[in-house]
Amino acid sequence: MVVRMWHGRVPTEKAERYREFLNARAIPDYRSVPGNISVHILERQDGPVTHFVTMTFWASMAAIRGFG
Repeated sequence: MVVRMWHGRVPTEKAERYREFLNARAIPDYRSVPGNISVHILERQDGPVTHFVTMTFWASMAAIRGFG
């Protein structure tokens, strides 16, 4: 199994809209790729900035390349 992590940050006032995007578009896109095992989103507010960490779990590196 391979884990791919991505870290992004947005102004806190835009965090709710970004979370909606993740749930509506990004997570389904990840899940639609053969070899994707799971998707997890971590979120942490730090004052004016909200951090998002996307962790995707894959069966292989070849599966990750299929996402691109």
